[in-house]
Amino acid sequence: MNTKHLDESIVSILDKIADIRRSMLWKISETYNLTPLQIQVLQHIKACSTTRHVTSTDIVKNFYISKATASSSVKTLLKKGMVKKYPDEYDSRSYYLLLTKKGIHILKQIEQSKWDVMIALENIPSNDKKAVFTVLTQIVIHLQNSGIIDYVAICINCGYCKQIKPHTFQCTLTGRTFEYDGIHVGCCNFSDKRAV
Repeated sequence: MNTKHLDESIVSILDKIADIRRSMLWKISETYNLTPLQIQVLQHIKACSTTRHVTSTDIVKNFYISKATASSSVKTLLKKGMVKKYPDEYDSRSYYLLLTKKGIHILKQIEQSKWDVMIALENIPSNDKKAVFTVLTQIVIHLQNSGIIDYVAICINCGYCKQIKPHTFQCTLTGRTFEYDGIHVGCCNFSDKRAV
């Protein structure tokens, strides 16, 4: 297989995996009358609300969507009683979002689909998984550095991440030391290096 064909095949399989995940989310979303984006917003709020306040601006940045789209998703989740708005104690114009009991219950059922995909990874050797993760991370970093995408919340793009030796990093916020295969994707404490 020549390199160009292999590159095209890699992009095709990434597209197919994204299609499969989207399809799984659509099936679940139909059950609860939610869009896949609304499901992702619930997942983001759950993941991040334990370490910091989640705002609509976070949702805009994390999902590469407009303020209007984020606002519409949040309004729907509020109306369905899956999320609650809490005013910011320092700025009365701002608010942060938390899941309600209903939102937590629905999210538990939704997250089963992630485990269905993870089961497919169980029999793949660890070194193969590390290699794939490293390559995918490099693709994301290249897309960001090329200006194709703007905001990628991964450790090595974070102001808290310091390289302590070749291929070894440390989070100055948590003290965690890791190599490429330990990079967090979508970390809620992400601080864009470009803004630091």
